[in-house]
Amino acid sequence: MPGTSRVLVVGGGLAGIAAAVRLTERGHAVRVIEPGPLGGKARTLEPAPGWRIENGPHTFLARAARLAELARTLGLTPTRLPSGARYLFEGGRFVRVGPAWLLGHLSLIPGVFRASDDRPEDSVLDVFRRRFGPAIEGPLGAMMAGIWSAPPDRIEIGTAFPKFVGRSIFSARGGPTGTFTVPGGLGAIAQAARSRLEVVEAQAVRVTTGAVETSSGTFEEIGRAHV
Repeated sequence: MPGTSRVLVVGGGLAGIAAAVRLTERGHAVRVIEPGPLGGKARTLEPAPGWRIENGPHTFLARAARLAELARTLGLTPTRLPSGARYLFEGGRFVRVGPAWLLGHLSLIPGVFRASDDRPEDSVLDVFRRRFGPAIEGPLGAMMAGIWSAPPDRIEIGTAFPKFVGRSIFSARGGPTGTFTVPGGLGAIAQAARSRLEVVEAQAVRVTTGAVETSSGTFEEIGRAHV
């Protein structure tokens, strides 16, 4: 965008923060509209010393270069998490994901080597169902919630796993791996961005010709502003 523009970013989750910070660095006047605390679902709770709970996404992937760049811009250093125990809540209890769990889910193994006729706009859930069957829904939902903080039926395969489109997971392996966080948890990204951004709390947004109306009032005419 040439020159300086007034920009309204609707949604103050991690994606909205990334857009707002980048636009602010380029000299634009940015407002972020968010119905709750900045960061959206990305909130880190510390109920007791030594305990940290991620209320939204838990980690981000190695290939999420723009999120890592955002963290560094805000003075936070991405930290690779060690490969530790992973648990799923199944049958009313937490079950560790490991060899014993896999023995009880042998039907999933062929899906690693199975490709399907996918389109980038297909949902992650549809693609994984075609390859693994309905038994994948529980583990897949847990994985998606921990990284994208959204159910797999609402995320396109081309966005979440572009390498898997039309290819088996086995043949698409390779590239950067690992999961990352930042000191203080992912909620620290919103905390670090708060002092840099103008945030307007509003429960609803209605875009009309030349104006943006929210539940907290109507903005002045925005002219060439970008929403």
